[in-house]
Amino acid sequence: MKTLGIAINNDKGELIQIKTTTKQGLGVLTVTGAVSEDILNSVKNVLQSLQVPRKLDIHIDIRAGRLPLCGPSLGYAILKSIIGAINNESDDLNTVFTGIINNSGNIEPVGGLTIKHETAKKYNKVLQTKL
Repeated sequence: MKTLGIAINNDKGELIQIKTTTKQGLGVLTVTGAVSEDILNSVKNVLQSLQVPRKLDIHIDIRAGRLPLCGPSLGYAILKSIIGAINNESDDLNTVFTGIINNSGNIEPVGGLTIKHETAKKYNKVLQTKL
């Protein structure tokens, strides 16, 4: 399942596509694309909060553009992508998800919402964050 997150740097924002696929296997997790320590921590927090079947292989591909990915705010988008892939849901490319997933699995607020909202609006997307 594909979802969208958002990266910001100074006064610029950029949409980030996250694609997760799952299949029966050995329980292998693969993360490719724009991988950073923050991304890996977000994935870890998401998977700790979910009850993922043990023999499910998960592949998460994070496609970033020009802006470097730093910070944990892609956690919510990663969560939506993993849940969607497990449940065999359709891609959600109309909504941009932003939020930190803590190690308890809760969504925490993020900064930079003005730039994130403007970026989502520029691409005719809806910004979804912690309510």
